[in-house]
Amino acid sequence: MPSTKRWPNHNSALLWLLAAISAVGLTDALYLTITHYTNALVPCNFSHGCEAVLKSQYSEIFSIPVALFGVIFYLVTLVVAIFFANQHRYHWLLSVWGVIGFISTLYLLYIQAFVLHAFCQYCLLSALTSTLTFIITSLLYFMYKHKEGKTHGNTET
Repeated sequence: MPSTKRWPNHNSALLWLLAAISAVGLTDALYLTITHYTNALVPCNFSHGCEAVLKSQYSEIFSIPVALFGVIFYLVTLVVAIFFANQHRYHWLLSVWGVIGFISTLYLLYIQAFVLHAFCQYCLLSALTSTLTFIITSLLYFMYKHKEGKTHGNTET
C-alpha cells in the first residue's frame, strides 16, 4: 500500500484558502457563463466596458464561452484543493494547473488592455482569483519540494 504523507498544517491552511478562492472564481465564471447563454445584460458598476469585453470575438473559443473554461478551471482547482487537504499525492497537478490559469489570465488581460481597450469587472475578478491561485499553488509546490528535499537528506530544492 503506497504511503500517503500528510501535509503540514500551514499547507492545509493554504489549500483551504485555495479552495475558498476557487469557490469565488467558480461563482464568477458560472455567472458569466449563464449570462452568456441567456444573453442577459451584465451590470458593470466598477468599470466601463463589460459588454465590449463579453460580446467581443475574444469572449469565445471555438464557439465556447471563455467563462465556461473558467468554470472548468475553478471546479478542478476546488476539487483538487479539497482532495489535497488530506494528502499530497499529485502535488504537481495544482502547480501546473495554476500556471495554466495564470498564463490564460495574462493573455486575457492583454486582450482587454491593448486590443479592446475595455475592462470587465467580472473578468478582473477572475484575473485576481486565478493570479492568487497561481501564487498559492506555486507556494505549495516549492514548500513541498523543500520539505521533501530535507526528508531525503538533500537540502537543495
